[in-house]
Amino acid sequence: MNTILIVTADTHFKNKVFRAIQKKLNTEPAFTESFEDAIRILSQKTCSVVVGDSELYSNTLNIQFFRQIKQLWPKTMRILLIGDNKNVDIIEIINHAEIFRVFEKKSQALELVDMIIESIETFSSTFYAHKMSKLLRMENSQLNMENHLLEQRLSTQVKDTEQINSTLSTTLISSVKALSEAVEAKDPLTHGHSERVAIISKEMASALGLSGDETAYIEIAALLHDIGKIGISESILNKPSMLTQVEMAIMQQHPIIGYNIVTHLPFDTYIANTVLQHHENFDGSGYPHHLTGHAITLGARIIHLADAYDTMTTVRPYHTPLEHAFALEEIKRKAGCHFDPELVALFIELKY
Repeated sequence: MNTILIVTADTHFKNKVFRAIQKKLNTEPAFTESFEDAIRILSQKTCSVVVGDSELYSNTLNIQFFRQIKQLWPKTMRILLIGDNKNVDIIEIINHAEIFRVFEKKSQALELVDMIIESIETFSSTFYAHKMSKLLRMENSQLNMENHLLEQRLSTQVKDTEQINSTLSTTLISSVKALSEAVEAKDPLTHGHSERVAIISKEMASALGLSGDETAYIEIAALLHDIGKIGISESILNKPSMLTQVEMAIMQQHPIIGYNIVTHLPFDTYIANTVLQHHENFDGSGYPHHLTGHAITLGARIIHLADAYDTMTTVRPYHTPLEHAFALEEIKRKAGCHFDPELVALFIELKY
């Protein structure tokens, strides 16, 4: 049973949400009126979702509360309730406390139930990622053991050793593709996006003369670059118009969510950092940490460019695709601000 904890002192809101959850989920949520009690409850039972009312406390205490949940119970989904209190800076809380969802109290209670259902599904997806991680570790361990035994017993048979290494790489790439396809299943219009970005990124890495390992890391990071979108509501992912400021702040959490997922997989830390940084701009105007220039991993700079090109040239809910030539002009225009100018020159050379 998935336990839902709601922290609010708003009696009217509690009553309507209680009825809605009972009606749609056939379960009863737990309620408390303070963050202190919420932490005590969380220490005694596992909760899939915590809904916290931002109007109970100041921005600082809101951030501390959600960060504490993130630190102690990282799998628990966190939803922020917002009302009419103008003294609460919602954007600051979202950016500093890694909120998964935001809900306005004036909205229909059943909409919150739908959001809770999505959060529970994300909670389950996190367990899937951990399960996949364990499976990958077992496969890697087994293949590495076979490789080691073959090197000892058949040291002269180089072809056999190469075959084992090839099998290892194929297993990893297949598993990674399965994870990226699980994310793209939320939005049919993005089907194949991650694989196309990976193909372009691998081509650029090869053209730069990077080693086999470096190229493989970049390919895996490209396949996984949007995995954090598994924690973003489909209503935001598929919105056909401009996102609001709050929706954009939520969308900009997906590299952090992706980083948290990838760090649980048996990959080099470079891959997780590249996933985290793939929306950083060369001039520091990107997100989530406003890194600049070569402080951004080379893989992230490559993927950012490949991602932008594929997004511009394919159908999306919010725009029609650009012609190839127009997309290249847009990329050239943003060289030095969004993109590494040296990589832009290479990209133009490869794409003409």
